[in-house]
Amino acid sequence: MKWLKNIESIVLNGSSGICPYCGSNDTEYAATIVFGDMGFGDVWCNSCKNAYHISRIKIQDGFDSAAKTVPTDLKY
Repeated sequence: MKWLKNIESIVLNGSSGICPYCGSNDTEYAATIVFGDMGFGDVWCNSCKNAYHISRIKIQDGFDSAAKTVPTDLKY
């Protein structure tokens, strides 16, 4: 999976890291709580518009789950 290092970086550093497709640093992530501490997330590149959707994740306390708008023109 190309986005694995980005997911690890989000968990460890709170930063989504470098895009595995184009090498851009212009990446972001968003997490949405659905029930309790469970939800889903997306990580994407604003430059090349590639993205990855993560379903059924546990969102830990302190995780930056601030409401970000996920762009609608992403390529999953």
